[in-house]
Amino acid sequence: MSKFKGFSNCPLRLVVSVSLTSVALVLGIGCQGSDRFANRKLNVKTIPLKGVLKIDGQVASHASLSFRREDSPGLSGQASGDLLGIGATTNEQGEFEVVTEGMNRGLPEGTYKIAISWPDPSVKLSRDGDDKIKDLAPRKYRSYDTTDLTVTVVPSEQPPLDLQISSRK
Repeated sequence: MSKFKGFSNCPLRLVVSVSLTSVALVLGIGCQGSDRFANRKLNVKTIPLKGVLKIDGQVASHASLSFRREDSPGLSGQASGDLLGIGATTNEQGEFEVVTEGMNRGLPEGTYKIAISWPDPSVKLSRDGDDKIKDLAPRKYRSYDTTDLTVTVVPSEQPPLDLQISSRK
């Protein structure tokens, strides 16, 4: 019966070289995958879209808006509404600019539903991640299934989007 002798017959330089090459390949592939969408440019033209969000007349600072395409089948072979990372985050004044898939300012032409999330800024996050964060956005606007907020993006310059929503029913 033969016993595995490991790398005892291989020169040390070869073992180290193969090991370092393997590590470099793994790290290279891993890093490439993580940036795959961050620097991706779409094959379609995007139209810049900016705006402001107010809820019950109050500036909604640090709220998140996400956009789902509703009106036509895919872009660049993707299913309708299936683009990654279409969204915006409001600044202290409630102003936002939509970004699509990392580096694309605005949205491709089409009609989009808008969902909103507005985490309570008074909640201080703990390090363990077990925080119960209250969403200040009215429940109706938190889901694509219930929101009635839409925007239609046309090829010409878009006027700023003025989203004034109410929590009153």
